[in-house]
Amino acid sequence: MIKKLIDIYHYYIHSFCYQVGLIDIKNNQDFLDDEHLLEKIKWVTGTPKDSWFADPFIYKVTDTEIHILAEEFIYTLKRGVLSLLVIDKETYKYIRSKEILRLDTHLSFPFIIREGKTTYVIPENSQSGTTNRYIYDEEKECLIFDQVIYNERLVDAVFLNNKGKDFIFTSLAGQSPYSFWIYRKEGRKEGRKEGRKFPSRLRQHARQEHYFNTKTNGTNLTKMQSLVTGVA
Repeated sequence: MIKKLIDIYHYYIHSFCYQVGLIDIKNNQDFLDDEHLLEKIKWVTGTPKDSWFADPFIYKVTDTEIHILAEEFIYTLKRGVLSLLVIDKETYKYIRSKEILRLDTHLSFPFIIREGKTTYVIPENSQSGTTNRYIYDEEKECLIFDQVIYNERLVDAVFLNNKGKDFIFTSLAGQSPYSFWIYRKEGRKEGRKEGRKFPSRLRQHARQEHYFNTKTNGTNLTKMQSLVTGVA
């Protein structure tokens, strides 16, 4: 009885912090200019009551399902793990979820990078002291450690390659939430880091249009943007 009351408390207190939703848009400009964008969000329903999902990244879209890699914050664990979240493409109802990575430290923001047939995932795991890269095994539905890519505590890092130059847009653990860092690297040259401050908590808005012009298994994902709302 006590456990049930605790679960109910967790659900009503925490379930409104974060909720995953998807929206159908045509291009980047629509995303920025549509004043009624929030009204068009299709919220995912029917998720488990003992956790909540956040930081959603679309992995693939089939004829009937949308597969998302996301943070799953488990109340009893008191920290986030990374999970595969599968929802119905038509109704946006929860179908199933599976934990794909659990560590002794908090995990979130599973940023996806595709290189050929390999899918890399670089999650936010600043509590570990490093930034690590994993390989996603679709058949086993799990993440396999690949390598440490930075000995720095990057927070919600977004990775971009443009004309042979690698960029990382990130915040740093322990720094002001208003600080924003840009790492640059060209070829084998060592990266250069620039720090800036902005009048907003940019790391809370790092879930930007990195899915635009992305294709997976021949399926154009530009219309399937993932959003997250709530109180950080």
